[in-house]
Amino acid sequence: MEKEILSLLPNVHEKESITIGVYENNMNPIDAYPEKRVKALVSEAEKANTNIFFFTSKDVDIESEQIHGEFFEGNQRNKMMFPFPDVIHNIFPKTIYQQTLIERKLRKKIPFTSFVFGDKFNLPKKIVKNKKYAELLAPFKVVDEEYIVHEFLRENEKAVIKPIRGARGENIYFVQKREIVIELLKEKHGHYE
Repeated sequence: MEKEILSLLPNVHEKESITIGVYENNMNPIDAYPEKRVKALVSEAEKANTNIFFFTSKDVDIESEQIHGEFFEGNQRNKMMFPFPDVIHNIFPKTIYQQTLIERKLRKKIPFTSFVFGDKFNLPKKIVKNKKYAELLAPFKVVDEEYIVHEFLRENEKAVIKPIRGARGENIYFVQKREIVIELLKEKHGHYE
């Protein structure tokens, strides 16, 4: 992670500490992300000698280039003022039309790590329309009625059902034909039920 960031940030040198701001517009990422994910981000930042803090649009002071961010000391959640970070990891990227004024101003000053390419319907649609890489797409159907799943399973042994606007691997179902029975498994916290 550190090498990648250093390659993007010409003004930061290898022995300097890098600061990453984790951003979401309305809700602090500590509250928006699953607890395990937040702990993993904090742990990896510590291992990489990287500072990390979490913030929303309301925490940003554009004029002073300061952010009232939250961070962890051990298991203790604290808040303090930070200068603008070297990079911003936006956890739920928005299209340019959905970005707040604060986010657009931050993007002019600081590199962001995530960009919107489209949801699980529009991205494949763009790939198919462009034709380049279309052959790499797994077969898929938009499901709004149960019979579509049955038709898909006549042609394919297995299926994965995901919400179009889903994120972070939540609400995913695995469907598999088993002789005359269809097995449905739901992924929950890395396990299948």
